[in-house]
Formats: sequence, structure tokens, C-alpha cells
Amino acid sequence: VVTDADEITRLWSPAARAWFDGPDDPDLAVVHFDVTDGEYWDGPGGRVGRAVAMLRAAFSGDGESLGTKGKVAGDDTTQIDLDAIVPHRITNAE
Repeated sequence: VVTDADEITRLWSPAARAWFDGPDDPDLAVVHFDVTDGEYWDGPGGRVGRAVAMLRAAFSGDGESLGTKGKVAGDDTTQIDLDAIVPHRITNAE
């Protein structure tokens, strides 16, 4: 967990304001982690886009229209689109 102000400011986006008061919010931190493997799913955005994709898949029988998916290996050097990441407020579990 990183609380470096420069890094938080670099990663800050207006969408994060839904969860945090600003880049100076004391509850805000950056989480770094190493990935050994994983999967990603990317589909249409918004309720209407998802509804249209689900209807298209239901009528065509083609699940591919729901979006893309793939595997990510720990040695994958693909850059992640930071603007597409949705921030989340994480509370301490005690």
C-alpha cells in the first residue's frame, strides 16, 4: 500500500471523486501488487450498452458480442489503461 502524494496525484482522475474527497483524502492509497496470472473481461459500457449486448447475444447465440476476454500472464508487458480503472474505497477488515 502506497500513500505517496506524487503517485496518488499522478493516478488521480475525476471519476475517483465519487469515492474520495480529492487526491489529498487521507483514506486514499495506491495498491501495488504483482500478478502471476489472471483473466480480464471487457464489455460495453453503461446500462444501455450492456443491455443491447445481452439482447444481441441472446438472439444470435453468440456470446462473443458480450465483450472480449483473455488471459494475462505475469510476464505480460501490456500496459493497463489507468483511465479505465474504477477506484474503490477499501476499509480495514478487523
